[in-house]
Amino acid sequence: MKIEFQFLLIINVTSEICQSIMLILQAKDVEYCHISAQKSTEVDFLAGLKYHGHLFIKVKSYTLNHLDNAILRCRKLLEHNPSVLLPIILFEPTAYSIWFEQKSLQRLKASHSNSPKGKATSHNRQKKT
Repeated sequence: MKIEFQFLLIINVTSEICQSIMLILQAKDVEYCHISAQKSTEVDFLAGLKYHGHLFIKVKSYTLNHLDNAILRCRKLLEHNPSVLLPIILFEPTAYSIWFEQKSLQRLKASHSNSPKGKATSHNRQKKT
């Protein structure tokens, strides 16, 4: 199956207020990177991506035949978590994945790549000293 799109906006509007917007992008449109997320006493090192200067953290993946499930899950997360910023559903060669922007993320300088070999995949946690 070949999907041709730059991005698709899905908008839910209630009472003339835009409640949620999600982007559906292709992997070639984003930059994979490693990120750190600061928690109260720990720092997590995670897979991340950068899109137009914003950093995103991966939430969940779905097989290619489950795009509807990915969109539904993304909508539910937006409805039940008002602190969630712009979400992305990313079309990758073998799956769809959901990513959310978070302001607390920081990009690690040493790693960035759009090639599958350079994708950030680890999740490490360290105590803050």
